[in-house]
Amino acid sequence: MIGRWLMIVLLGLALALPAYADEGIPTGLETPGTFADDTGTEIPPFQDAQRIVSLAPNVTEMVCYVALGNRLVGRSDYCDYPPEVLQLPSVGGFVDTSLEAIVALDPDLVIAYQGNSRELVEQLRSLDINVLAFAEAENLFEIGMQAELIKLIAGPLDSSPDLGHLAFVRRLAAMVCAATSGFTVFYGYPGELMYSCAPGSFIDSLIQLAGGENIVTDDSVRWPQVSAEFVVAANPDYILTGTSCTEDQDPAVLRAALIDQLRADEFWSQLDAVQAGRVIVIDSDILTRPGPRILDALEQFIAQLEPEHRPSTQEVTE
Repeated sequence: MIGRWLMIVLLGLALALPAYADEGIPTGLETPGTFADDTGTEIPPFQDAQRIVSLAPNVTEMVCYVALGNRLVGRSDYCDYPPEVLQLPSVGGFVDTSLEAIVALDPDLVIAYQGNSRELVEQLRSLDINVLAFAEAENLFEIGMQAELIKLIAGPLDSSPDLGHLAFVRRLAAMVCAATSGFTVFYGYPGELMYSCAPGSFIDSLIQLAGGENIVTDDSVRWPQVSAEFVVAANPDYILTGTSCTEDQDPAVLRAALIDQLRADEFWSQLDAVQAGRVIVIDSDILTRPGPRILDALEQFIAQLEPEHRPSTQEVTE
């Protein structure tokens, strides 16, 4: 049942892209044969772009996920996965992206994401360079849809998405069937000044899909700052946090070290999650990038839950 439901949700997303919240620009299938991206600009599909520049690491991962990685000719400073993209020239970071470096690569298509400069996007368009701009995905379904839309817009005419067999959605559906546990979760790194996730964020979506309840319920800010006192008062069943992991670091070792650190802290040791060792640690590059590896994060999240809290799974049939 849930597999069919996910397909219906994704089909709806295909016809209505989210708008920038602060712009209020309606988006979607505006006229036959075009889409409107998240700046309200109409984008024709099937561009068969041979030279693609990605301005964000999650975009680079999505381009490679839909088998267009061989068309990438440029990346941002932070694009490091898959490893072969490190061979590509960089055009800068989020705030210091070089217009000249992008133009020099002679791109057919530039793909931007929330956090990239709107001014840069418009400068590129003024130079008759095609730009596809996405707002930050609000949930995991939308991440899969954004990847498929990259394929639809950048690919050739025969790259029309097959929603019934979209690999991202099928894997997602297989992981979240019958998630009914209702445990509570705090997302953030324990400390004095902490940022968490609110409803309307893709990490909140991940928590819900695994059967959890976010202790942050105010959706007025997607990534709110919260106090340690708030977390202790909520006393969540689990703490979910991301940490930077190098190739020679095991997240399980980092998790054990963090639990020991929190248990030795007079303040954080008050939490049931700390006392019981219910601290979930995932590589930040996987957890905090709204790209295809978010499913790896969901899988790791579920695997670190106590057995009684893990959702049952089932195969999604053809």
